[in-house]
Amino acid sequence: EGMLKPTAGMLDSMSRSSMGIANAVAGAGELLQFAGRVRPPRSMSRDGLLRVYDLEAARGRDVLLRYEGGKYRDELLVCYFELPSTDALLLTDKHLAVMEGTTLETRFKMKVCDIGAAATRGSGVLVTLKPPSSSSSKYFTEALG
Repeated sequence: EGMLKPTAGMLDSMSRSSMGIANAVAGAGELLQFAGRVRPPRSMSRDGLLRVYDLEAARGRDVLLRYEGGKYRDELLVCYFELPSTDALLLTDKHLAVMEGTTLETRFKMKVCDIGAAATRGSGVLVTLKPPSSSSSKYFTEALG
């Protein structure tokens, strides 16, 4: 019995200490949740090297992670920029998308493999599609009757 009281007291003390630490960590998590970010997280380069922070690349990575529920998150970001309107252009290694800049609602989207050529025209970009293959033309002709 002489050993039980000190042992029980020590276990009780350890239990209360661990509860205090758990409560402190939980409280810190709630604070961080509402703190918000000052800027989007850094976008990593293709070669894995840490580069100087680039706000446009970070915004592009943020949009890529959120666009269509993160469906394209594993694609490589080539470029992202906001257009003079409220739209934005997102180019990955596999897709080109033009979307509304705040809601990310798709205005236009296509696969990069379907692009025949691209050229700047004034303040815009002209994208030319590849001509359809004979098999896809035949399919559409048959589908339309």
